[in-house]
Amino acid sequence: MKRFSIVGSILLVLLTSGCGSEDNGSSSSSSSVDFISSSSSRESFIGNGIYNDEGLSFMLVDSTRANNNVLLADLDNGDFYVVDNSVTTTDTQMITQGLTYSENDNIFRDENFVATANFTSDSVTITAQSENENFVYSMDRTEDSLPLEQIVGTHTNPDDGSTWEINEDGSFVLNGGCSISGNIKRQGAYYNIERASAVSCANSAENGSYYGALVTLNIADNYYLFGIFANQTSLLVTSFPQN
Repeated sequence: MKRFSIVGSILLVLLTSGCGSEDNGSSSSSSSVDFISSSSSRESFIGNGIYNDEGLSFMLVDSTRANNNVLLADLDNGDFYVVDNSVTTTDTQMITQGLTYSENDNIFRDENFVATANFTSDSVTITAQSENENFVYSMDRTEDSLPLEQIVGTHTNPDDGSTWEINEDGSFVLNGGCSISGNIKRQGAYYNIERASAVSCANSAENGSYYGALVTLNIADNYYLFGIFANQTSLLVTSFPQN
C-alpha cells in the first residue's frame, strides 16, 4: 500500500509479532518479543473491528484479547508490526507504547514509541511522533469477516500453490512453507486462533506452537483470507483468495 510507505514504517504500529519475509507471503523472526497488555474501559470501547485501506493491508482491533490487542499487516510491502509494551483504552481512544516491527528481514524495537489511535464508528486516525517528526494516518472500518459456512473448503494461493483447508467444525490444515494445523473460533469481527501447530517448515526455526487470527477482507469485490500466526520468536502471515 503506497500511503503506508509514504508515512513510513514507524507509523505502522499495530500488528502481531514480527520478522522477515518469504516468497510465499510468510515472515518470521528469531528475536524474542515480550507481550504485555493492559486495558481499561474495554466494555465501552468502540474501536473493536477490522480496518483497511487500498491494497492488501488491514488492521484488526480487539480490546478483549489477552495480548496483542491490535494487529496490522501491510502485505503489499511485506511489513508487519506489534505493540509489545502496553495498550490502554478509553471509550474512543487507544494509546499504545512500545513498537517492534520488521523490514527487509530485520527486526527493530523502540520501547518508548507511543501512538494514539482515535476511533469513530467508521474510521480510525493514528497519530505519533518520532525523532521530531509528526505522523498522521487514517483507515476506514470495513465489514466483519465472512461467516464460517462461507469459508469452509479448500482455498489455494495461485502464486505458490499453498492451500488452506477449513472444516465445518473450525479445524484447519494449511500447507505451504509450513504445515500448520489448528482451530478457528469466531470472536467478534474475526476468527481467533488460540493454538496452532507448525511442522515441516522450510525454515526449521519456525516449527512450533502459535496463536493468531483469521481475517477476511473484500478487496475490489473479491474476498481474501488472511492468516496470522505468531509466537515469541516467529510470525507467519499468509493470504488466500476465497475459492
